[in-house]
This record gives sequence, C-alpha cells and structure tokens, in this order.
Amino acid sequence: MGEMKAALPARSFIRRWWPLALPHLYYPVVIAVCVCAYVHLALSVCGTRATAEINILFGADASRVIDDMTCPEGNHFRTKMHPLFVLLTCPTGTALSGAIPNKALVGGMIVVAIGAATLVVFALTLHALGIPHARGVIYVALLGSSGAFLTWSAIPETHMLGGLGVMLACYLVASRRHPLLLVPAGLIAGGAALPNLAPWLTLAWLRTPSLRRVVALCALTITTLTLLALLQRHIYPSATLWFMPDTYAKDYRYFVWQDETVFWLARPFKVLSYFAVWPLALPGIESKLHPLGPRMIFVLREQLSPTFLIGLAFWFIAFLGLRRTVCPHRSLVVALSIGLTPQYAFFLLYSTETFLFAGAWIGQVALLLALLLEASPSRLVSWALVSLIVAQFIVNWHGLQSALASL
Repeated sequence: MGEMKAALPARSFIRRWWPLALPHLYYPVVIAVCVCAYVHLALSVCGTRATAEINILFGADASRVIDDMTCPEGNHFRTKMHPLFVLLTCPTGTALSGAIPNKALVGGMIVVAIGAATLVVFALTLHALGIPHARGVIYVALLGSSGAFLTWSAIPETHMLGGLGVMLACYLVASRRHPLLLVPAGLIAGGAALPNLAPWLTLAWLRTPSLRRVVALCALTITTLTLLALLQRHIYPSATLWFMPDTYAKDYRYFVWQDETVFWLARPFKVLSYFAVWPLALPGIESKLHPLGPRMIFVLREQLSPTFLIGLAFWFIAFLGLRRTVCPHRSLVVALSIGLTPQYAFFLLYSTETFLFAGAWIGQVALLLALLLEASPSRLVSWALVSLIVAQFIVNWHGLQSALASL
C-alpha cells in the first residue's frame, strides 16, 4: 500500500505536466528523424565515386570540398568564392580525421551537423516569431525532408554553411538580439559564399533601420571577414584572397552570360520551379555522359512535374492569405523577398546547375512560405502540407537511393 501511495503523486505529476511538455518534444523528434536520414545517406554516399570525383551528383564538387574540410595542405583555391570556408571547417575536419581515417566520412558528418544545426535554428526562429509548435513542426519537417536538405546534408558541398549563417541572422532578427550579434552570422554566411551577404544585409537593415548603423555594421563585418581571410592565408598558404583584383579573372568563363545571355527567359518554367518549388522534391533524376569524359553523372530532369504544380498551389494560397489578412511579420517577409532576389540572381547567372546552390537559400524560402501561410492559418492547408511532406520524402528518398545504387 505504501508503494502504491508513493506512486500516485508521480502519476499525477506526469498526467499534469505531460500535455505541457509534449509540444516541446515535437521539434526534437522531427529533427532527430531528419538527422538519421541524413546520416544514412551520408554513409551511403561515402566511398562512392560521388565523393571521389567532381560533378557526379548534381554538379557537386564533393572531392574538392572534402579536401577543403580535411586537408590543411590541400589546394584551397576556391576560397576566392568561399572566403572563409576552409577556416570555418578545416580545423574540425582535421581533428576528426585523426580519429576517423575516412576523409569522405568526416566531410559527410560535417555537412550532417550543418544541416542539423540549420534545422535547430529554423525551429528557434519559428518559436521566436510566435508560431505555435503544432504548426511550426510542420514547417520544420517540410524543410528537413526537402530534396535540397536530403541531398546537401549528406553530400559535402559549401552552400549549406551559408544557409546556416543566413538562418542564424533570421533568428537574431526575429528574437530581437543585439545587432552586433549579426556580425558572426554575416561571417558564416559570407564566409561560405559572398552572395549570401545580400540577404544578410536586408536582415541587418530590418534589425537596425538606421543607415549609419547599417553601414557601420557592414564595415565591421567586411573588415573582420578580410582579416580572417588573411589569417586563413597564413594558416593555409594555398588559400586565395577574395579581395584581390585578379581573383575572379579565371572564373569569368563560368558565368552563364558568356554562353546563354537570356537562358532564364527561354526556360521560365524551370526558373520558376527552381525558385519556388524545387526545394520540396526532386522532379526526377537521370544519368548522362559527362561532357569532359566517358563517365556517368546524375542530374535533375528539366521537366514540369506534379511537384511543381503542387508547390505553385501552396504559394498561391500563401499570397492569397497575405492579401486578405494582416501579416504580423510583413517586414520580415519583405526583407526575405528582397534579400533572396540578388542572391538567387547571382547564382543563376553563375551556373545553370541551380540545384547545386539550393542549400544557400532553401531555409529562407521555407521561412518565407511559413510566414505567408501563417498570415491566414488553415487546418486544411496544414493537413495538405503533412501529406506533401510524406509524399516528397518518399519521392526524394527513392530518387536519391536509386542514384546512389547506380554509382
């Protein structure tokens, strides 16, 4: 009897506090499931040609990125476009390489950690914006199961790190933290790729709507970025400096305007699907011969897929809701939209392999969609999003597994 009486208070405690604790478990459970999927895909990629060569999966320079992450003595020439990527990742990768001899596995674990951190910061941003846990977890699952996240949280590439920096800036703005905290977020975003400074700048302007303060914040960030680039050059002599006049001379040949000046006008459906919909699900994966040699590569099919039409429907619902109701975060919606435009335009001009850069802005697109849908929340839309998450996860998982099985 004494044991039963002692157990009753514990049961009543659980019955009382469990409903309050349950919503706080939504985010950790969904993020843990996504991370498990990333780890499995990273292990599947490890040891294949996708990590031993470049341009095997969706134009990824996986072998070069792995060298940047794990080899201090490697050739870090791409720091001209990714100014601090080696400094931000190589110390961790070098330390892990001492315990894990497989460098491809080390690179995979680093991008898995970056993907997991981005999901955590995304969830914190939704919480800071006052979005209820029950709906916020749907947006986290939408981002975590997207084609971009499943791919670039498992295959080593540089752009997920930039997406993490921009998402960190979104959280700092949403939670109204001190503006100086935007400096490390800008170093991560711009250090991964310079175009990521465009959305960071609009977020800085939103947090500090004073021109003098924004200019001072930008000057501090750029100065720190330059000093850290010099430190990186001292530690890793093969690293290049982003601010040297001849840094980009050899890269001009990569820009699309040299070959297809108006290619985005000739393929409007592809551009629209890449901007608004492609992060959700891969439209299809096919193999082609590499133009520089007799080897197979895997690319995305350029076609109008059902996922494209579903995604357009969600964007239409979102903008319709924004027009009919007062969006409580309209200024953040405007800042995200303005920041995405130059960032996306630069990558679009730089290469036709747009999906390769998806990790840089997929978080911003997911946050923008969440804010627009929250302007007019609907239970029907929430259940439709849940159905889309399940469908896109199955499609993305099957497509990636099929491609990896063929390597």
